[in-house]
Amino acid sequence: QINETPSGGMLIIQSGTYEGPIELTKPIDLVAQDGAVIVYNGTEEAVSISGQDVSVSNLSIKASDQAAAAIELTGDGHELIGLDIVTGTTAIRMNQASHVLVEGTDIVGQSEKHAIDLNESDDNVFEANTVTRVEDGFYVEESNRNTFMNNKISEAHYGFHIMYSEGIELIDNQ
Repeated sequence: QINETPSGGMLIIQSGTYEGPIELTKPIDLVAQDGAVIVYNGTEEAVSISGQDVSVSNLSIKASDQAAAAIELTGDGHELIGLDIVTGTTAIRMNQASHVLVEGTDIVGQSEKHAIDLNESDDNVFEANTVTRVEDGFYVEESNRNTFMNNKISEAHYGFHIMYSEGIELIDNQ
């Protein structure tokens, strides 16, 4: 279904359990109905997003601790809205990703990994996300001008672990 969705189109994922991994490389809106879950027990990323302007909303992802990440994100202008991620590995790994919005996403970790890991990723916004049981809620390295607001982090070694980054805004996080 993903390959058949045209650039700029919308793909509605019906309620049900789907086996990953999936790869999103063109500008589409993937909208999951309640109860749509991607389950992945392999060693790659459960969901890989690259290119520009990919939007994923309302999707649940369950990735094992063997996975490289639940979501691997590169490129520009993506949106992750209202996701539910349960994983034993890094939930969202961003590498050279910019102008990304991650909003209203719930992350429950099961290991000593980062919930959201940014590397060389600039000008992103993280708003109203909930993170539980991780090493670091947000691990930020060489990533500039990122905004974190109204996020809730619990059962973490560090809420924010920021290194070699400038212009970081932390607003009303708990």
